[in-house]
Amino acid sequence: MQLALVSENSLYRKAIFASGYSDYLLWPLIEQEVVSRLAACIAQIERGSAGVFFSGDPLVQKSCDLLAQRVGRQTALSELARMVGTNRTTLVNRFEASFGCGPMTWLRHYRMAEAARRLRSGHESVAEVADSLGYGNSNNFSTAFKAIHGLSPLRYRKMALRREKPV
Repeated sequence: MQLALVSENSLYRKAIFASGYSDYLLWPLIEQEVVSRLAACIAQIERGSAGVFFSGDPLVQKSCDLLAQRVGRQTALSELARMVGTNRTTLVNRFEASFGCGPMTWLRHYRMAEAARRLRSGHESVAEVADSLGYGNSNNFSTAFKAIHGLSPLRYRKMALRREKPV
């Protein structure tokens, strides 16, 4: 998470977020605000990779929220752009600025992070995880998972479960 330090006189939110900052602090600093922002940073770290999926750009974050809510459905880029009230080019450019990739690549990474979390829990079969994340074909899911995590979903689960067992 990157915070900008700005004075009240030069506060221009669009420029802050366009520069890649996740949030900002106003100068002169207010102790309670700093404590609150640091607590938020710690909470984000404790949640794991959540920061990878959060954007300070409201348009991008709205898109991310929609994609996360519809994680099991196929969503076309043009449909997503329409849903958030912009065009494909603007949406792709804003995702590139926020995450260094387009919306569909972001979605694939989000799906694979969610898949890893669910595989570690061990409550669902690989086929159930694949289907719930929009992969009707388990082989396509396995290929996508291995491309991101370097292991097949089954090997990933076995390794994760071995690490969590008490010694």
